[in-house]
Amino acid sequence: MSTTGRGWAAEHEYAAFRGKKSDEFWSDAQLKEDFKQTIAYVINRRNTLTGLHYRDDKAILAWETGNELASPDAWVLEMGAYIKSLDKNHLLLDGYTGYGLRDESIANPHTDIITTHHYEKDPRDMVRIIRASAEKAKGKKPYLVGEFGFIGRTGVEAVLREVESHPGICGALIWSLRFHNRDGGFYWHSEPGLGGYFYKAYHWPGFTSGENYAEREVMQLMRERGFAIRGKKVPVMTPPRAPRLLPFADAARINWQGAVGASGYDIERAAAPKGPWKRIAYNVTDADVAHKPLYNDHTAEIGGSYYYRVRARNAAGLSAPSNVVGPVVIDHKTLVDECWNFAVAFSRKGDLSMQTENSRHFKEDAHRLAGKEGAHLVYYTPGPVQAAKFYLFAAAAEKSAAISVSADGQTYTDLQTETANYFNGAGDYNYLPPVLFHSASIPAGTHYVKIAFLEDTQLGRVEIVYGE
Repeated sequence: MSTTGRGWAAEHEYAAFRGKKSDEFWSDAQLKEDFKQTIAYVINRRNTLTGLHYRDDKAILAWETGNELASPDAWVLEMGAYIKSLDKNHLLLDGYTGYGLRDESIANPHTDIITTHHYEKDPRDMVRIIRASAEKAKGKKPYLVGEFGFIGRTGVEAVLREVESHPGICGALIWSLRFHNRDGGFYWHSEPGLGGYFYKAYHWPGFTSGENYAEREVMQLMRERGFAIRGKKVPVMTPPRAPRLLPFADAARINWQGAVGASGYDIERAAAPKGPWKRIAYNVTDADVAHKPLYNDHTAEIGGSYYYRVRARNAAGLSAPSNVVGPVVIDHKTLVDECWNFAVAFSRKGDLSMQTENSRHFKEDAHRLAGKEGAHLVYYTPGPVQAAKFYLFAAAAEKSAAISVSADGQTYTDLQTETANYFNGAGDYNYLPPVLFHSASIPAGTHYVKIAFLEDTQLGRVEIVYGE
């Protein structure tokens, strides 16, 4: 467990609180005392689930002074001594990192494990530097490849071979593996900079959403070599545990907390809480969309009342069913377009294209429909439209698009819409503003909804509610 985030961010923020410069973080007595207070708070915190103080919790392998710090050795000595004075039960890692080990890290009497991070473009360079670091640490301290990544499957395999073959290396952690989101789906993190926006966070056990960087193969490789380095056979895969279906009142917004190791999910529906159950969807992935509902039951009949449950599956089999949610009363249907392709739109005109790159600029939305000025899309519903929502990304929010509606698809009337930022928080990572255009004041008899692009804009999701 690291006591800070990225080193440069930590030193900047701590210094800014006191109106000081970033480089003073390493030597200023007040700033060092501020950081020590953080250390003391974390180490002495009581785990609300287990009741144990962190200093006594065996689930923690080690403390790290920080992540990717540019810390002088004197600072590491001081902080290491302070951490050990509060907690003698856990190991300590020096958070200084770079493309190689420094002698001071090895000599520091308070650090128990030393580490380096690696993002060299050529796997041969990565292996060479890891080998040199291992030789330097040999017989002195355990050495861990704390992070490596942004290389292809064969490059990953080469690094793992080096780690396994060298007795002085105790392991290697690939960057990065993200877990299930408590609100459904996974946490996401696309990688700019060294990752070149090509790589995203890995998700276990691997999905088609990570096909560009061989996610499934890399995840299986990490599992196999993780057991091999311990001299153990890879255990037989077992069926996943049951997922948890989250509460919902709209059949277009079905979400669940995923099960570890699940490659897909079956969705079941019944008219009564105890069944009989009918499978309405097979092997639905929870790794295709970020921060959005995972499934829309467009087959539910208006006027019906249904119960739902979900089962997780993988190559070993099917889980027990989840909890049951219901009754869900169906008083409308929803046309949902996740902008994977043009299949859901009724018609289109102008310069339109599908976009999958640079997801970080779009709140991790990996599938978007980009429109140039003058282009438009038309959506059609068999029943009268009741409400419409368009989730957009644009530099100038309110001026990015115009919505109009029609009963016959020939004559359109401009629709008065409201706009809102549909994500909270600042525009971190240079996110384009996420703008929701929405309206529930739809003229009677509307069956066609048109979105016209007034400037370069990207559309992430469409929801059009309609009745019978």
